[in-house]
Amino acid sequence: MVTTNNIPAQKAIDHFLHATGSKSLALDHLDVLNMVGDHFVNSYKWRFLRGANTFLSGRGNIDVATATWTESSLTLTQTGAFTTYTFVDGDHIKVVGGTSVTAKYYEIASRTDADNIVLTETLSTTGGDLAAADIEGTLRIPTIELPDDFGSLHSIAGADTLVNSIGMVDATHIGQLRSQWSREDNTGFYVGCLIHVGTPPRAVLDVHPYFSGNQEDVFRMFYTKSWTRITQASQTLPIPRYCNGAFMQLCRHFALGWEDEDLAGLEMRLQAWEDGPAFKQATAQDHRQQSRFGRMRGGAVQTTPQKLFPNSLSNEVAGPT
Repeated sequence: MVTTNNIPAQKAIDHFLHATGSKSLALDHLDVLNMVGDHFVNSYKWRFLRGANTFLSGRGNIDVATATWTESSLTLTQTGAFTTYTFVDGDHIKVVGGTSVTAKYYEIASRTDADNIVLTETLSTTGGDLAAADIEGTLRIPTIELPDDFGSLHSIAGADTLVNSIGMVDATHIGQLRSQWSREDNTGFYVGCLIHVGTPPRAVLDVHPYFSGNQEDVFRMFYTKSWTRITQASQTLPIPRYCNGAFMQLCRHFALGWEDEDLAGLEMRLQAWEDGPAFKQATAQDHRQQSRFGRMRGGAVQTTPQKLFPNSLSNEVAGPT
């Protein structure tokens, strides 16, 4: 039988108030709680946050050839052109032709529906509507949205292949590749890097080459989770039971560190928390969850840089039969 640890966020808020002896904090309770959560998950390499995995789907480039323009709303329209399009901050369309348009890259502000997208600036040279229905271009959409709880990347590979079909590089390398060749699809090998888009910034996966069409579950990613933001006091705290004591103690330190800063500042209290028994007990229990990880690994094949040999097998070769 699986026992539950459904502790509502309100319990943590109660610790804020109990520590300070106040009925309410001057600061927003949920804001403080989420700051506590961010600090907690980053204070130690918690194993309960590791090992999350998800499948990532590629978004295909989209061509338009008979689009029109509405100046007042900065809207590009073509019937059915954006049916399969999912907007991600930082997307662009490369406009290559049309009556009274400036041919260049334009950033996309949003997707309205299957027929319309909104740009961040005008493409009209006349400053007015363009109804000729001859605007041509291609949506260049190489990025892939990551899970809301994404913290850091462990590994990524092709979802259903024996070869390592994606290698992680830096943004400069991807930029150089795009300046040299803008081809679509590469079933043998892709390159990717994490970039940040939007406000506030969030990580997305930038992939090259582009995809010619949407590809479902093309990559499988293993990652470490981040703090899952609490928006209501009735939500369950996303921590295991053995962390409850350390987490509640941290809540009290945050509340006292800000409410009674003249007695002891938050930094001093956080140091005391990390040196204290509640935190040490939680980290020790977290470490004991799995103490053995099989035979020693890391031989010549596994330590070969895959960036240099991208088509090396991602699995171990079986022994002779």
